[in-house]
Amino acid sequence: MKLYATILSLALLSGCSWIPTHVVDHDVMVPVPCKVTMPQKPLMPFTDTATVKDNIYVKTQKALAEINVRKGYEAELEAAAGSCK
Repeated sequence: MKLYATILSLALLSGCSWIPTHVVDHDVMVPVPCKVTMPQKPLMPFTDTATVKDNIYVKTQKALAEINVRKGYEAELEAAAGSCK
């Protein structure tokens, strides 16, 4: 009885050692490295160019312009990151 148990356990263990490694089917997705060039960070109108001497109207214009520039930059970043999915 012990001999049969030993043979059975060895047979079961030997079945676990075989794992297919290079099986590629048409339905299987294969990981590919993502090679995307990130967009260059633009010059921010308020953060990079505002000075203490600017009056409140100039600062407001620069702040509103920066919002639009940031929206465009974020859209480019999302498009670059989304292409890697």
